[in-house]
Amino acid sequence: MHASRSPLHADAVHEVFLTERQLATRHQRSVKTLRNARVYGGYVPFVKIGRSVRYRLSDVLAYERDNLLRSTSGHHVVA
Repeated sequence: MHASRSPLHADAVHEVFLTERQLATRHQRSVKTLRNARVYGGYVPFVKIGRSVRYRLSDVLAYERDNLLRSTSGHHVVA
């Protein structure tokens, strides 16, 4: 018996994952900062596969979009 494939499943099959070093480089932060953020939360969601930590590119892009600012007054850009 095969489970039906939903669009969500199809996207998950082709999901791109970043290592913590790749995300640290992308966001110009240290790997240690990312590790601390995982303990306290409030940063990019992560996936734990065995002992490895990975970040879904779709979550990284959503985080970046949600934190896009137009000025230093803190007004978020509405996408």
